[in-house]
Amino acid sequence: MPNGKILTSPSSKGAAPVLDPDVQAILDTAKAPGDGHGKCGLPVLLTEALNNGDDPTGAAAAAVIIRHRCACGADPSAG
Repeated sequence: MPNGKILTSPSSKGAAPVLDPDVQAILDTAKAPGDGHGKCGLPVLLTEALNNGDDPTGAAAAAVIIRHRCACGADPSAG
C-alpha cells in the first residue's frame, strides 16, 4: 500500500467472498468471467483496504503460486 502497509490474501475456493460494493461493481463489468472470477486475493485485498479506510490508489500487487508437497512425496496440486 502507498502508506507502507502490506496486505496478503490467498485465493478462495468454494463460494465467492463478500466484496466491497465498488470492487464488486468493477468485477461485474468483466465480459464472460470464469468460475473463479472474484475469488483471487486481489479483490479481497482491495475490500480489506477500503474497509480499513486505506486508499489503495497507486498500490502495487503481485501474485505468488505456492505448491506444497506433503512428506509422503505426493503433489496435492497434481490432478
